[in-house]
Amino acid sequence: QQSGYDGNYYNWCAAIASVSNCSTTTEPTTSICPKGWRLLSSSGNPSYQNLFDIAGITSSMDATERLNKLEAAPYYFTRSGYYSSGYVDQGSYGGYWPRTPVSSYSAYRFGYDASNFYPQGSNYKGSGFSVRCVFGS
Repeated sequence: QQSGYDGNYYNWCAAIASVSNCSTTTEPTTSICPKGWRLLSSSGNPSYQNLFDIAGITSSMDATERLNKLEAAPYYFTRSGYYSSGYVDQGSYGGYWPRTPVSSYSAYRFGYDASNFYPQGSNYKGSGFSVRCVFGS
């Protein structure tokens, strides 16, 4: 965990609250979220893609309109950058871990900037991104 520009940055192992099971290739049931809350998944319900579908946010919409929806109530996403051997792209890029691994060394992540939208990108599990917890099962 690293404190920075707009909150904290967590590597994927910290986000799933499991150092011993970091190389898992199955979706974990644990996370750093409070009791009754959990990390989003990379697909299905709840996922970042599902959240954006419900909100009417698509990768094909005008970038300004998409940013206005992402960063305003009730979502308040921030472009807080990420951590990888130092703070990177603060104020211009937002990256968030879901709970879904891609492989033993990478996991999905949602990322966006002023012109691009990546609901299901992936990244090295050791990089530091933000997390978004959702309430419910």
